[in-house]
Amino acid sequence: MINTRTEQLLSINQAAAWLGRKTGKRTHLSTIYRWIKGGVEGVRLETVPIGAVMYTSEEALQRFFEAVAAARSQNSGVHPARQAQPSSTARKASPATKARTKAILDDAGI
Repeated sequence: MINTRTEQLLSINQAAAWLGRKTGKRTHLSTIYRWIKGGVEGVRLETVPIGAVMYTSEEALQRFFEAVAAARSQNSGVHPARQAQPSSTARKASPATKARTKAILDDAGI
């Protein structure tokens, strides 16, 4: 939970710029919003609304990154969607499949 009295508040725009100074590349606003709404590895970036402006904090970003890193290390560091999948060209056709394919092509005159 963000403590507005002790933490360095950043608007979402300021958070993107702050991350850019840390990484050397500005983080897109949609990335920050994705971290807020959907999260990463089940971890969402903390925010606090003040008036019509949504704020996060340097400390909340640090907690977010640490929690994401911990979640990834518990999940063996490999996201299920990014695990190696055999490509369609890597699979070998069975001899029966090859025979059927040859018969179909022969019937078609190819």
